[in-house]
Amino acid sequence: YLQKESAEDVGNVSSIRFSQEGNLGSSVAYDLTLDRLAETENTFQLLVINLLNRLTFEFRDPESGSRMSQVKFTQAQSKRNLSLVVYLPEELDASYLDQKLEFYVAIIDETEAERLGGVNNRLALSAEQIAQLKGGVERFELIPKGVPEIELFIPNAYHTIKIGEQVPMTLKLKNIGTRDLVDIRMVIDVYTDWRYVVEPEVVPSLKRTEEREINLTLIPSPNVGVGEYETKVNAECTVDNRRFEAREKTVRVHIESKTKLSVTTLLFGVLILLVIGIAIVTVRISRR
Repeated sequence: YLQKESAEDVGNVSSIRFSQEGNLGSSVAYDLTLDRLAETENTFQLLVINLLNRLTFEFRDPESGSRMSQVKFTQAQSKRNLSLVVYLPEELDASYLDQKLEFYVAIIDETEAERLGGVNNRLALSAEQIAQLKGGVERFELIPKGVPEIELFIPNAYHTIKIGEQVPMTLKLKNIGTRDLVDIRMVIDVYTDWRYVVEPEVVPSLKRTEEREINLTLIPSPNVGVGEYETKVNAECTVDNRRFEAREKTVRVHIESKTKLSVTTLLFGVLILLVIGIAIVTVRISRR
């Protein structure tokens, strides 16, 4: 039979999803299709070129799940499907967020690998060096995205007041995520006949790790009775058309009657009456 063989024995790399977004702390998988024109058996090395150093990667066989650094072509198998998994760190400098990070995947034979320094699967090359590679090369893009996350702190979530009084408090809103946030809105859920004043109601911006104080005053209804009451407090913002919320907090308010005397006051009053009584009895006895 006649054996096909290309003028230059090189492999080709292609991918349908060559440009993707990925959240910090997660991973992104690129599909890779590798093929080779020649039908002789040969082994090729897999390379990643100019990927940001803070990002790690691995090549995987999607069927077996095994990690790979090389791929072997035979007469019976001139095409292979692999995955390139790129891992994003939990933290990344803000200058890289929402920016296209360009890198390349290459498939080269052993001769070309030796010319480039051996079995290292990660290289940093100039545009000219990439153009001179003897092998298949494909360009990829990754856009790192920060993870939005906000936290609400309420130092004192239990208050005792008398009928007619208000409940002033200071909250703290903190950006604990990995991206800057804008337009964070405070959400206060009170009883129908209660009112509240919150300042600011919308926080225009909150950078990573930044903290902001929120002043909240709860105003019970004029007709409120003695008892225990709850108010739900939260904060939310919209990022990429998705709504994100902090963990909801509960503020409890115990309302007492205006005329209600404390136990200490009652005991003090009883003690005074007892002293007065003893004094009166003593005076009467002494006069006899």
